[in-house]
Amino acid sequence: MQNLFDIHLHDGSRQFARLPANSEWNDVREHVKKLPGAELVGLVCDRITEVWMDFTYKNQTFTINDQFCEYWFFIHNPCCQEEILCEVKAHWETLLGEGCVAWLDNPAREHKY
Repeated sequence: MQNLFDIHLHDGSRQFARLPANSEWNDVREHVKKLPGAELVGLVCDRITEVWMDFTYKNQTFTINDQFCEYWFFIHNPCCQEEILCEVKAHWETLLGEGCVAWLDNPAREHKY
């Protein structure tokens, strides 16, 4: 079983993964189609700084959001089976690579803007 986050949000959803933003948002959107049974059901994008996309898979609703050079993955039902979350994470790892250390994890890391 993969390492998954268990971060519960005020709206009841759960953040379960973060992956490096190694691809543009439109590639991430198209990657939904490569997950058998998944369907894109919502997309909000300003084409500059941020994207939110919702998709369904195995009767569950997921959200992907880009933050701090990463894509963050959320499940609307925090009681979703871990196996399904692992399938979703593994699917996007084929496009984005494995999880990375975010700036939030290492505040002492130097940043150049």
